[in-house]
Amino acid sequence: MRKLRTGFTLVEVAIVLAILTIATYPAIAMFEQLNRSYRRAIAISDLKTQTLGAVAKIRAAGIGGAPIKIDPDQRGATIAASKVRWTEQTVLLERNGHSAPILENVRHFSLHRRDGVVYLTVELQSSGREVFDYRSVTTLSGKSQ
Repeated sequence: MRKLRTGFTLVEVAIVLAILTIATYPAIAMFEQLNRSYRRAIAISDLKTQTLGAVAKIRAAGIGGAPIKIDPDQRGATIAASKVRWTEQTVLLERNGHSAPILENVRHFSLHRRDGVVYLTVELQSSGREVFDYRSVTTLSGKSQ
């Protein structure tokens, strides 16, 4: 009488595991790529939000269409009674004798005037584990001076 075989051999189990490993590798690689893209999108969104907040504060300093006087080095400006200045990777807003940072991790900051319009260029770097850059060119209202 023959004995019934009720299980898999070790070779059969090893072959199935090898096939599953080969088949799941592309899915794992795709998941890693999606996760990396998601983290990048979140970091850039955060940088964009920070930039928009800083631009809003700079615009609020010049309420009423106050003239914008750009510093000769183009790294700062005087708007009404306020001063915006880029120093050591931080953009500061000075008002009424008080100075407050409005933007940090700034790699580049410049103001320039063309055809009576003031342009603000900001380039930020994320402070996380991975480094992402965000560059923004924004117009500020202002009269020529």
